[in-house]
Amino acid sequence: MTVRTLLLAAFSVLLLSPAAPAWDRGEATTFATLPSPKRNPEGLTVDKRNGDVYVADFDFRGTDSGMGQVIVFNKEGKLLRVLNLHGVDGSSPALLGLDFHPTTHALLVIDFGAQQVLNVDPMTGTSTLFTKLSPKAGPNALTFDAAGNVYVSDSFQGVIWKTAATGGAATAWASSPLLTTTGDPPFGANGIAFNNARTAMFVANTGDDTIIKIPVLAGGAAGSPEVFTNSINGADGLIIDEQDNIWVCANQADEIVVVDKTGKAIAKLGDFDGIGERGEPRGFLFPASLAFSGEFLLVTNLSLDLRLFDTPGTPTKQSVDSAWAAQVNVRAAAAVLLATALARAARAAPPDELFDPLKAIEYDLYDFAPEEQALWEESRWSGNAVRLDLGSVTLKELFAVQEAQANLRALPWLGFHLDVQDDRTREAEVARFSADVLLRIAPGVELAVSGTPDVVKQDSAIGGALLLTSADRTRYAVLRLLDDAAFFNLQNSSGARRDSPVWRAQAEGRWASGPFSAWARADLGTSSEVRYAAVPPQGVQATSDQRSDVEAHLRWAERGSAAGVRVTARRLDAARTEQGAESALRRGFAYARAYLLAPVLPRLALRAVALGWRERARGLDAGARYGFSRWDLGGRLGAVWTPLEEWTFEAGYVRIHSAQDLSGASLGQWGDKAYGTARWAPRERVRLHFLISHQVTTGGFGGFSGGLEVIF
Repeated sequence: MTVRTLLLAAFSVLLLSPAAPAWDRGEATTFATLPSPKRNPEGLTVDKRNGDVYVADFDFRGTDSGMGQVIVFNKEGKLLRVLNLHGVDGSSPALLGLDFHPTTHALLVIDFGAQQVLNVDPMTGTSTLFTKLSPKAGPNALTFDAAGNVYVSDSFQGVIWKTAATGGAATAWASSPLLTTTGDPPFGANGIAFNNARTAMFVANTGDDTIIKIPVLAGGAAGSPEVFTNSINGADGLIIDEQDNIWVCANQADEIVVVDKTGKAIAKLGDFDGIGERGEPRGFLFPASLAFSGEFLLVTNLSLDLRLFDTPGTPTKQSVDSAWAAQVNVRAAAAVLLATALARAARAAPPDELFDPLKAIEYDLYDFAPEEQALWEESRWSGNAVRLDLGSVTLKELFAVQEAQANLRALPWLGFHLDVQDDRTREAEVARFSADVLLRIAPGVELAVSGTPDVVKQDSAIGGALLLTSADRTRYAVLRLLDDAAFFNLQNSSGARRDSPVWRAQAEGRWASGPFSAWARADLGTSSEVRYAAVPPQGVQATSDQRSDVEAHLRWAERGSAAGVRVTARRLDAARTEQGAESALRRGFAYARAYLLAPVLPRLALRAVALGWRERARGLDAGARYGFSRWDLGGRLGAVWTPLEEWTFEAGYVRIHSAQDLSGASLGQWGDKAYGTARWAPRERVRLHFLISHQVTTGGFGGFSGGLEVIF
């Protein structure tokens, strides 16, 4: 199940109410710009191996090279190359549908103007003939069956042509008056796709505003075509998702219409929002083709003025969009002819944070340096400390790590330990406050009454702890067990109830010998399930939350050199039932960093970091389930310069690859940053730092952070 399935689930929920609300059309935003003077992007496909996007230019007035052109972008919308289709005599600049063959991975491109299909080298544009149709044909779109056979729609003759997987002569697989048209735009059979069971082909008829269903008989022969659904204004490009919902470009209504397997409309996306100051269309203007790309739906804006096809003595082909399309000038159109309809604009989508390829980079760069982390670990039960790190990536969100601790000794046998943590990271907010009253029962052995006092009494926790320490308290082991929110059912004025207690087991320890040290901390909890029996039907009826964390740091440091491994593992479960509908996200990840700091000159060192991130998640939203996983691998290399004892400067580059899978749909993403850091230590154990970064590949701002650490 993919994001578009979740989208449709959300729309279907809306239809269950007696009075259905208006369509939630989402938002269409620019995905990429076409290089001038390219004018008419029509065909669209995505290379599933790497996410690159291929766009066919339907420039019937002629391209700058005189050849057909395919424009290639990466998955972030950056222009990679322009393919000039060469090597075939008689090729034209009027290209339409294109797609990668599912078994041979050949890039097949329809040359509408020359009535042929080409096999195109996706790197060079070198083309060979795949199949040739008659001069009366109007080849438009293509698809494949399970055996790899290729099917091509013929908009002028009302035929679906079929070839073998390797091409050659085409034979008529299906033909019918239902696949021709006398309407406008003057194209009959257009977008085509099989359902998932390969028991039927669906064909968009643009001029008739219909979707035609062609049954597939035993042996693969075509049955009798029939009208499946009507009134999709200018039905053009067509794709089918895993639930057999059909997504159709309505090129005269400037929208995407989604119908279910019964032919009922269940969603409409996008709209035309006028012409911009530079003469560019805003939103959709004659949307022609569409393709899924990860969590997005990509759509080409053809912006075609049909009056260009008028002939003297015949009625005009003017449509409702013609006058608007005429206002689109070449330069501005070249800037915004490929739009993105946000498939996740509906509410049933995984959070953006799951897919962010920069996440592992930000966790590394925004964290405290290993040498700062080591000092803090040493002081956990021997000193007082405050540390703060605040940052942002987009200037719209906050990345914050805020921690404070206090160790107070009232009497030789009586002590107090206070621990405060208030973090806001990419996953969730973490707020912890624990207090221990320590009673020494033997040298290096202390028992504690532990808890988390809270102004809201039902959120208070109580428990006990055992602490073992060395004489200087820099080596320690502590185990704490808490009944979290022990008074929840007794003191809760809202009527919320927990059916069972929530236990938290917390442990922390540090060992050190010479240049070696090891530190680990764990905070493990059972699920907190809360029911709200008295809330109205439109409210929240139940919630469930669970969070567990494990951190570890192994380190060696001697004479300016250091090496180590830092590991973080986290489990996050959250679910809620609201208005009778359940939503949930259950996920876990492990993040590891192996680092090396090696001096190369008296005041210059190199820092190298290997990064790894593994994550798995399961979600439920608007009745639709999805699964997600990712593997991130990368590295960081930086130069560390210390011109003065109190000043340290670092500059470097980090790059990572994120291999992701969303319900079976693979997506690979690269992320990188160049960064610079300044650190100032005006006193021993007082450190301040500031970091700024830049995304090299995308050219975007990479974020900044600033912080301090004081240990006393």
